[in-house]
Amino acid sequence: MAIIIKLAKNQNLFSKAHKLVRKTYLQTFNMDIDELHFFHPEKFKSDVLLAISADNNEILGTMSIMYPNLEGIYPCESLFGFELSKYHLANNNYVEIGRFATSDEGKKKVTVVIALFLGAIKYLQNQEVNGWTATVKDDVYDFLHRVVSLPLNNIAQKPIIQENDPLKSYVGNANSLHLFDVSLNETAFSFKRFEGYLKRGLIDLQIS
Repeated sequence: MAIIIKLAKNQNLFSKAHKLVRKTYLQTFNMDIDELHFFHPEKFKSDVLLAISADNNEILGTMSIMYPNLEGIYPCESLFGFELSKYHLANNNYVEIGRFATSDEGKKKVTVVIALFLGAIKYLQNQEVNGWTATVKDDVYDFLHRVVSLPLNNIAQKPIIQENDPLKSYVGNANSLHLFDVSLNETAFSFKRFEGYLKRGLIDLQIS
């Protein structure tokens, strides 16, 4: 089964991505992302990547690439109370990757996650971005750290969450939440071993 990676460019694809993210977070963390805007109303510019089955056009996975605001504040700072100003990520043209989600079918195939990251690498290269930051749970962190051997620069900060914030159920044990940054060059080098998927036509990056 070939996996197509494309950017959401119409409301239908944005809606499908949002629906998958909402379903995933409800099932996995008992958190409704639609309730977040009551506590975190600030909006950030973002682009959405979709992993789509070439066989039946099913949405297999998604991730968002989010930009800091004009003050250099990242979404994770707004959501979790992190303070990244001393790392100067915005000045170095970094972005934030988040809102990972996979469908029930997508969870069966590690290729879906690999395809999304290969798509993200191409997108970031096209945008001349230098690197990225992310806040992830243990499963994504372990995949990047142990499977991909990505040299993650861990940032030792704990989230600051209000008691009635829906994010509290997502965070759970704060030790299971990982904040890091990594350069795009290091990311591209670490994922180079998976480029065989592209050569064999198993992953099709339709990102201009």
